[in-house]
Amino acid sequence: MILNLLNNLNVREKKLILASVIVLFSALIFVGLNNLNNDFQQSKKILIKSKDDYNYVISKALFLSGYNENDINIDEIKNYIINNSFNKRVSNVSVYKDQDIMSVSFETDDLESVIDLSNSLFSEFGLKILNIKYVKTNSVASVSIIFN
Repeated sequence: MILNLLNNLNVREKKLILASVIVLFSALIFVGLNNLNNDFQQSKKILIKSKDDYNYVISKALFLSGYNENDINIDEIKNYIINNSFNKRVSNVSVYKDQDIMSVSFETDDLESVIDLSNSLFSEFGLKILNIKYVKTNSVASVSIIFN
């Protein structure tokens, strides 16, 4: 029946049907390839992000596991505090080390500086906080952070 219908069509009509079938299949192939490419690009972004996360975790783990307490230099910590953005927010910085305990003392006018500095020292040097002493008099606070 369909064969009879095709045989009864003119040459022009047959060519139009053939062209429309070719365009339809081309469009389906294009949509399929485009979808495949989008999935590939998204997977590539996820892979890059996962690799970056993995490398970050590995570098921090290697840094913290290989850090020896004897390697900590008092001048290095003091210079780190002074040379970073903390020098505008803290003053009278002093660093002391007795056996296994290190103490960083300074003055500041806001609590946020204390939090930022303690977090920064932990992430840079792997120092773990044992105690924080925060005494505020007038507008200046004296802070002493004791690290293990």
